[in-house]
Amino acid sequence: MQTDILLKQINERIQELKGQLNDFEGVIHPDSDMADRLNDELQKLVRLLGAYTFIRQQQELSPQLNLHMKVAEKTQPVVKETIITETVSEPIKQEPIKQEPVIEPVKTVAAEPQKEIAETVVPGRQTVSQIQISINDKFRLINELFKSNAVEYGIAVEQINAIGNWTDTQIYLTGLKNIYGWDEEHEMVKKIFDLSKKRFQ
Repeated sequence: MQTDILLKQINERIQELKGQLNDFEGVIHPDSDMADRLNDELQKLVRLLGAYTFIRQQQELSPQLNLHMKVAEKTQPVVKETIITETVSEPIKQEPIKQEPVIEPVKTVAAEPQKEIAETVVPGRQTVSQIQISINDKFRLINELFKSNAVEYGIAVEQINAIGNWTDTQIYLTGLKNIYGWDEEHEMVKKIFDLSKKRFQ
């Protein structure tokens, strides 16, 4: 599970940070390199904690990481109503003796068109499309980024599709990068970031 891997990395980072804090504290005037190393370790820990918090919040909302927030965000379908009105005119006298009523055709007045469910906008959240991944890219992503684990890949894609803005998507992807140790320059790492960003363009 992603959280187990992430917790292990957080604990390792805390141990590393403890050692660096002790070294930093023992020096009267630490140099800038020592301060930079300590700052780097702190930043790595902050990123890992951010990713862990995000994943835990998603699990609390949906323990099985199934349809996540998408189900809650969808509104109930709007039923289209058709109002039928009938107007009958007064009988028209065509002959002095014989009268035949003239009935006008039924007029149909449709209610104002409603948006389809897929276009429903939830207040505070924009409607975005699903991430578009080709079959070839899917298998490469599973093998090269998710250590050949299709289940972890599926969970990650569901999470990406459930997020409603690019900022949170970046935080989540950065968390995945830290969990799996992705290289930022790797072709498929750039690919998953690019495909995710296209959802919001």
